[in-house]
Amino acid sequence: MFSLKPILFFAAKILIFYLLLVGVFSWWGVSYTKTFNKINTYVFQDFGSNGLIRFKVANSEKSPFNVKMEILSKKMIAKVQKQATQGQTTATVKSIFYNFDVWLYAILPVIVVMSFVLASPVPSLQMLKALLLGLLITQLVIFLKIGITITDETYLNPWLQINDSWWHVFFANPAATAILKDIFKIVGFSLIISVLIWVGVTFRAKDWKRFSKVFDEISV
Repeated sequence: MFSLKPILFFAAKILIFYLLLVGVFSWWGVSYTKTFNKINTYVFQDFGSNGLIRFKVANSEKSPFNVKMEILSKKMIAKVQKQATQGQTTATVKSIFYNFDVWLYAILPVIVVMSFVLASPVPSLQMLKALLLGLLITQLVIFLKIGITITDETYLNPWLQINDSWWHVFFANPAATAILKDIFKIVGFSLIISVLIWVGVTFRAKDWKRFSKVFDEISV
């Protein structure tokens, strides 16, 4: 006879791990955001031959999770530096800023993947592999979101003259790039991706066979 107890137990485990991880990341917020900024600055700092990207905390007093991404033109920096050497002290470098909440943008998807994997009824080794692979894929998705965002901003601000990165090759259509950026900004969409990542990295063929038997019992 089919019982709801395993499903309710699984849901309870997810909730417990979710709350624990929320507490951990809330306590670790400042350090995580600094690490996030360093990693992304390293990955994206040279965006094509002319782009220079920087990540920094927008307002640490208000929230450790508010990040400001700055996009600059190397040509403009060189021009201003040249003007400064010629005595033009009023020369300034123009740039654009993009603000986002790291909690919604990156931490929440990570927490969802970790909560579901840790609560899954699979052997420990399989769980560990799923956890590592899930975190890796989630980080790659975060890189994808940031790369698409930067590419879209360069399309919206052609005066930066940033147009030759490999991101522009893969996302050559400005309209499609803008749509993708807007889709990835939707928190629910990111969480759906996290659930799909959990399913993809955690379960094997034998697990699905076991689940199919359960579904057969439900249908009886």
